[in-house]
Amino acid sequence: MKENHPTREVRIDKDGPVVGGIEVASLARARVCVVFMSRRAAPARSIDWFQVITEISRAGHPMQAIAQSIGVARTTLLGWKQGAEPRHSEGDRLLTFWTNVTGHDRAAVPMVSIHDWWAYHSK
Repeated sequence: MKENHPTREVRIDKDGPVVGGIEVASLARARVCVVFMSRRAAPARSIDWFQVITEISRAGHPMQAIAQSIGVARTTLLGWKQGAEPRHSEGDRLLTFWTNVTGHDRAAVPMVSIHDWWAYHSK
């Protein structure tokens, strides 16, 4: 079965092939790079735990109080704020706490794409 993939421009530079502005070592790698780049899905979105915790903190709840309310260590909460992902049950408790504090519905939880997350968390 033949797959149809949108292709990107492959040009041969004096230093070798270039695909979409990325230099590759050989034409074979250029083809692999083109297929890989064309199959890339839209950026995934996930819960922005940093923003969730920040909104709770801004509402007047210190980190220790948030951690005690959801049954985790304060350092665990700080880890989530720095980019770690909570377990489902712990994340669920944090979101429940967030909805109670902010008055927002769960559908309004702050979301971020993977690319955007790195843009403002990698400093």
